[in-house]
Amino acid sequence: MQKIQIVFIAFIFSTLFSCLKEGKTYEMQTPDTRFLIKSESLTAFYEMGASSVSIYASEEDKKMQTPECVVYYKEIEDVLNYIQNISFEEYLEFYKKKGTQSFYDMQLSENLNITPNNEKIRIAIDAGHIASNFEEALMEERFMKIIGGKFQFYEARNTWAVAAFLFEILENEGFEVMLTREKAGYTAFGKTYKEWLTNDFQLSLEQSLHSGKITEKTYQDLLYNSDAKTVFNRYFRNLEMEERARKINEFQPNITLIIHFNVSPKPQTNSNQEYYASNENFNMTFVPGSFTAGELDSISERAKFLRLLLSGDIKNSVELSSLIIRYLSNSLKVSAVSETLNVSYLQDYCIYTNQKGVFARNLALNRMIYGTQSYVELFCQDNFAEAELLSQENEEVMGEKVPLRTKEAAEAIAAAIKHYIELQNK
Repeated sequence: MQKIQIVFIAFIFSTLFSCLKEGKTYEMQTPDTRFLIKSESLTAFYEMGASSVSIYASEEDKKMQTPECVVYYKEIEDVLNYIQNISFEEYLEFYKKKGTQSFYDMQLSENLNITPNNEKIRIAIDAGHIASNFEEALMEERFMKIIGGKFQFYEARNTWAVAAFLFEILENEGFEVMLTREKAGYTAFGKTYKEWLTNDFQLSLEQSLHSGKITEKTYQDLLYNSDAKTVFNRYFRNLEMEERARKINEFQPNITLIIHFNVSPKPQTNSNQEYYASNENFNMTFVPGSFTAGELDSISERAKFLRLLLSGDIKNSVELSSLIIRYLSNSLKVSAVSETLNVSYLQDYCIYTNQKGVFARNLALNRMIYGTQSYVELFCQDNFAEAELLSQENEEVMGEKVPLRTKEAAEAIAAAIKHYIELQNK
């Protein structure tokens, strides 16, 4: 099987320019940023010139033509090859150092040709959320209790179940597969949140303080004045997301799947945090992109933006996600969400990609990881029929009793992945 071609330099442009070897010259049309930019005000932060892409720290810098970072078209492939083999922290330092100089004039010690040890297609699977029990699910507010107590479950268990089934299916197909949460109830740190809180919390805080990630006041507040939920919301959630991204990028996957479950557009609950059952049900997926106003104000976000602008990640992710939606719809008889659904996160923060159920959205994990990816939002958990299916323990995976419905979802997603790979290898 041929190796999937992940990097499509052509994505930056509506029609890729003509090029002559060595002493190359380029003729370029308007860049295709349809799914990258939600707010037109962000055009002040970048420019596609005759020979390069320039990123600016501010609108004033663009007026003065003083770019923060420049990548020349002739070096794009080597720049991408380089940055996909280093951590984000290292990439950010590279971004700061590069400025307007040529990539080939930079003093870089890393090997530009680093590649994984085998030619297997690599697939990373990230199961959303972290709860190991219902109490932790209440803490992270990712649970489902239908009024009357008939159906009760939590999202972290079911995302892990889908991921575990996918792991088994895809590994049996000969792919190299990695789970960011290796066991049910585990976080990306390879332990439960309670274990992390007991054994790792103070040391982690000290490291964050010494590296400048948190202030002395935040350190004191978290260490002495915060309960488990406050620590989770103010500190652990972002820390653990960074660990997920680190593990995924270190694995260098050809494809990344991020698994979550959804709820109806306007879920209703009572005073006991029980949900009224809904009749609505749909699937949706997110791909990187759709930067909105204010989201390029920091240098780290501009660096992430540049990488997406240079790579073919969005284009490839749309193609994969479209197939996932198709297979979920055909196999599970749950249709894609309507692009006109009146919910704020779709209308205010997303761009419809013209593929059913596929939206660009600037989610934190989406912009932190490299390569083709699909952030899958399965079903509406408060749909009465789905709640019944998702609360059952009528199947087993990796020694855990889980809903059969999670296996059905995994089988549909796996079929879509295999279809995508076949298309890429033609």
